[in-house]
Amino acid sequence: MKATRSQVLLAAFLLLAACRGGPAPGPASQPGSRPASRLSEEPALLDSLASLANKAIQERLFPGCQISVLRANPQGQWALSLLTLGHEAYAPGSARIRYDTRYDLASLTKVVATTGVAMALHSRHRLDLDTPVSHLIPAFRGPLRDQVRLKHLLTHSSGLPAWKPLYKTHKGKQAYLAAICATPLESKPGTRYRYSDLGIILMGFCLEKTGGKPLDRLAQELVFEPLEMRMTRFGPLPAGLPVAATENVPWRGGVLRGVVHDENANAMGGVAGHAGLFSTAGDLMHYLQCLYWGGMWGKKRVFAEETVRLFTRRAGIVPGSSRALGFDTAHKGSIAGSFASPGTIIHTGFTGTSILVDFDNKVMVVCLTNRVHPTRKRKGIQAFRRRVHELADPYKRMR
Repeated sequence: MKATRSQVLLAAFLLLAACRGGPAPGPASQPGSRPASRLSEEPALLDSLASLANKAIQERLFPGCQISVLRANPQGQWALSLLTLGHEAYAPGSARIRYDTRYDLASLTKVVATTGVAMALHSRHRLDLDTPVSHLIPAFRGPLRDQVRLKHLLTHSSGLPAWKPLYKTHKGKQAYLAAICATPLESKPGTRYRYSDLGIILMGFCLEKTGGKPLDRLAQELVFEPLEMRMTRFGPLPAGLPVAATENVPWRGGVLRGVVHDENANAMGGVAGHAGLFSTAGDLMHYLQCLYWGGMWGKKRVFAEETVRLFTRRAGIVPGSSRALGFDTAHKGSIAGSFASPGTIIHTGFTGTSILVDFDNKVMVVCLTNRVHPTRKRKGIQAFRRRVHELADPYKRMR
C-alpha cells in the first residue's frame, strides 16, 4: 500500500495534536538551543520515509509501522514528522495503522520503563547506583554476587547470563526472582559485557524494592503521567484498543495481540523489567524530548539534569563497551547509521522497535514495527533501522 501526501501530512497533524505540549525548553547548559515555537511537517522527509517503508511492507518485512522524527535543520528550525503506514496484520480486513495504534515495545521496556523509573528515583536521591544488589534482594547474596551493583545491571556487566527459557518451568514473579537468584554468574561483575534480560529483570525487582510499589505503578506515576504518555502501559491491553499483531504462536493460542510477545515476561504476568510495555510513536517522542532537553517536559522537571547526563553517556565500566546506563550508544555497525554523532543513544526491541536521540545533531527518532508478525524468522530489520536514521539526519545534504 502506497502512502499519499495527504495521508502522511494528516498523520503528522495528528501527532502534533497528540504532542500538544511541544518540545520542552532546553536546559541552561544549551544556550540558544530552544526550539521554535512552531513545529512544521517536512513533506520531503515524509515521502522518503514512506518510500522506504512501502518497500519494506511489499517485501513483507512487516505489515505496518509508525515512524516519528523530530529534528532541527542547520538553521535551528524544528520540524516534527510522523508516518503511519500499512496494517496491524497481514490477514485480509486488518485495520490500518493509526497514530494511536499500540505496539509491543519488547526490549524498549528496558529503557523507557525500567531506566525511566531508575532515573526518576535517582533524581530524587532514592537510588544509589553503587548499591549492592544483595542489599535490596537478600536472596542474591553470595561471594561473587555481593559484588554486583545496580550499575552493573543497567550496563549489562553483572555476569548474569543473557537469557534462560524460564517460562518452560517457572510462572509468577516470585518464582522468577528465586530462579535468577540461583543462577550462577558467568563472569566477575564489571569485567565483561553480556546483554542480559535476566539482569534487567532483576533490576526491575530492585526498583520495586526501592520504590515500594510494583514496577508498572512506578512507571505510571514517575514517568508516563508526568510526560503525558497516555497511550503507554504494560499489557495485557484492554479489548478494543488498536494494536499491532505480533507472532503466531500456536501453543499460546495463535496470533498475539495486546499480550506481551516475550515468553518470560508473559510468564511473569506481563510486567517485567525487560519487556511487557506497549506504546505509540507519539508517546515515545515525549520521552525522547524529555531526555534531549535534560529532563524537562514543558515547564515541568521530570528528571534531574545531572541524572540525564549520567545515564545517557557511556558508563565506562567495561573497557570498550558502548553501553550507557540502560541505553546503548552509537558505535561502528550499530543501527544509529553513518551520520550519528558519538554521543547518540539508541536501543532496539526484538519485535521490531527502536529509538534514537542524537544530541549533537538535534535528531530524535522513534521507529515502531511488528516485524515478528507472523514469524520471527524474517531478516532485514537492522538495515531498515539504519536507513531510517540516515534519512532523518538533517545535515546529510551538507556533507
